[in-house]
Amino acid sequence: MRNIELQNMKLQNAEIIRKAQIIRAEGKNCGLREDWLIAEYPFTLFGNGKYIREFNCTPCSVRDLEELCAGALFTSGLINCWEDIVSIEIGERKGEGHFIYRESGKCGQDAAAERQVGEVQISIEDVHRMMRENLVPTRLFEETGGVHMVSLYNLADGTRLIKKEDAARHNAVDKVIGAALRNHAFFETAALILSGRVSLDILRKARTAGIPVILSKAAPTAQSVEAADEAGITLIGFIREGRMNIYTHPQRVLLPDEVFGQMIRERRRETVRKSRYL
Repeated sequence: MRNIELQNMKLQNAEIIRKAQIIRAEGKNCGLREDWLIAEYPFTLFGNGKYIREFNCTPCSVRDLEELCAGALFTSGLINCWEDIVSIEIGERKGEGHFIYRESGKCGQDAAAERQVGEVQISIEDVHRMMRENLVPTRLFEETGGVHMVSLYNLADGTRLIKKEDAARHNAVDKVIGAALRNHAFFETAALILSGRVSLDILRKARTAGIPVILSKAAPTAQSVEAADEAGITLIGFIREGRMNIYTHPQRVLLPDEVFGQMIRERRRETVRKSRYL
């Protein structure tokens, strides 16, 4: 991508990338060169006249900021749908977003409890295809290598609904969820595809939305695996080079019958081992 194109990808008061002089070392060869770095843009969200939170984000457009904030309000349990938002005012110069919304009266956990994850299925081939498509470099990634990429797929037909990027993976997830709310996408038949690690916070965002499948190129944390198991979410990590790790609820993945047979036998052995200590 041409540098001039990236320079034009900015809000009124927000740089997307910045030029820096670095020393590039390759083996024994060293030299000075210019490089492009992703910038973090401080942005503060206010809701109904109150401070909500501050982001360090990558704002590719005003619409991007609107969806980031809407996703954050939703995953915090402050709104239930896009229609709960009464008005939006994005102050680019001050780095502020002012939202007026109808309060849902429910916290995030209460709202999540009402959204049941869907009983969908996905093939191993589709898992790898979706990850490959999500990891196709964007122009911003090609120039800086400094953004996470997150997508939302419709498992009913295997098509990608939304793709977003941000220097922070949590922000990219909120952008995807906010865009899905705006476009009235169905979370209960969706898969969330991540280029980065699955933390407990990201798992909770997916749980609040009622997303049944999470796919990641990277690792989950122990806490996110426990939470996924409890929430009924299929969590798959380390999707790369033709392999993957299925951590929870494998019944949604089209696996050979013998794999489930092995699981049943292992559970029986575990039950016998535990009974010996009773």
